[in-house]
Amino acid sequence: MKYRHYSPKAELHVCSSHDEFEALQRKYPHAMKLSLHMSTQFGDIFPLKEHTYYDILRSADIKGVKDIIIVFPIEDRASKSALFNRIEKALDEQ
Repeated sequence: MKYRHYSPKAELHVCSSHDEFEALQRKYPHAMKLSLHMSTQFGDIFPLKEHTYYDILRSADIKGVKDIIIVFPIEDRASKSALFNRIEKALDEQ
């Protein structure tokens, strides 16, 4: 049996720039937001880290979150490849 990665009930929306983030935030105003770098000037943004990623997704499920916006710049995808792989797996399972 193939190992299945955890995928949240919420729909994931991944973006790589500030402009994409703002557009998604307008479209999904109640979404939970995760980011590697962005500050809280954009609202409640949870830090995106390898060791807390699954805990945050499970927390979103418990809270009944419908959408999750993940800000993950393209330039960070090589250095954070393990984390981005987890996100891609969750997207594939939506």
